Amino acid sequence: MWNPDMWQAIQDYRNNVVEKPSKPKRHHKRDDIDHTRIGKRFGRLTIIKYVYSNKQGRVYECACDCGAYKDVPYTYLKNHITSSCGCLRREHGVRQCEYMNHRRDAR
Repeated sequence: MWNPDMWQAIQDYRNNVVEKPSKPKRHHKRDDIDHTRIGKRFGRLTIIKYVYSNKQGRVYECACDCGAYKDVPYTYLKNHITSSCGCLRREHGVRQCEYMNHRRDAR
């Protein structure tokens, strides 16, 4: 059974007699850019500046030890997904080819 006081409270809420709770205001993402990340090193990459945000998170411009620049999401740096501009992969590929060729010549 409905309590008359409960019924009145529902009607007051619907008629805006009782103030509805307001949603907390959100601030723009650019307002909370973490400037302490600039200068940090992740593998061969050093964060230079914030560029923009996308669905992966904040994207930073990074300088590689080889001299190249690359835009990388911070989550990729933090989780060790990206550690260079691509030079590390190229060097590893060259070393792997040299190793395999040396191994093949030894037979």
